[in-house]
Amino acid sequence: MPHKHLIKLQPAINQIDEMIAQNLQLIIPSPLYVTYSEAQLTNIIDVKSFVSRILPHTQK
Repeated sequence: MPHKHLIKLQPAINQIDEMIAQNLQLIIPSPLYVTYSEAQLTNIIDVKSFVSRILPHTQK
């Protein structure tokens, strides 16, 4: 699996660079966006977008 996903429900964390290096996509609820910097947000997606992205792949 080339990319992994991690859903976090806590405010900002400081291991974003390490996650990116390990092909780990961070997923957070959109209300937590304010706890991350603009630079960090370029590598983060919100839960709703993630579900919308994977839902078509789970329905057959």
